[in-house]
Amino acid sequence: MLCGLPRRWGVAPSAVKISGAAKQWGSCSGKNSLHFSWRLALAPPEAVDYVVVHELAHVREHNHSQRFWRLVEQYQPGFRRAEALLKTLARRLQDEWVL
Repeated sequence: MLCGLPRRWGVAPSAVKISGAAKQWGSCSGKNSLHFSWRLALAPPEAVDYVVVHELAHVREHNHSQRFWRLVEQYQPGFRRAEALLKTLARRLQDEWVL
């Protein structure tokens, strides 16, 4: 799945952490530290892969420019479907739990 992607892109996150974030699936700090919500464990593998690819792309591009989205699409061509899966899961979690 994602093995080798950081090396192939030439990126190296400074850290990878799990958080309790309720509003974001993942984030990348200005110092290239990646943070992922534990709630991703409830998501389908395709959606988890997308979030990892998205955050790794931020190590190269700290924005949402066209270049950023080309990086994401390079490794996750169906990322729009994964985004839709995450939106559905977020609504379900909001309905079931107080986030």
